[in-house]
Amino acid sequence: MATLFVKDIPDDVYEALKDRARENGRSLAAEVRVLLQQIAGPRRSRKEVAESIRAFREKIAGEGRGVGAEEVVDMIREGREDRDK
Repeated sequence: MATLFVKDIPDDVYEALKDRARENGRSLAAEVRVLLQQIAGPRRSRKEVAESIRAFREKIAGEGRGVGAEEVVDMIREGREDRDK
């Protein structure tokens, strides 16, 4: 695995990263790795995205009820967690 050193990080950005890491229960290095993986990680194809949307719609329709904003956020979060595993 490679090592990356970054110089001249603005103080406010560094503090924001530390705060974010603390909120997520991670070290600063682990938080930066997660962010870099989210930004530069493998991209899903259009077909994969379309399939994910289709499955999401089927899940909602299969539950036979309206979905509130909080539930949508939870489903999106679950999808992201599943993707990052």
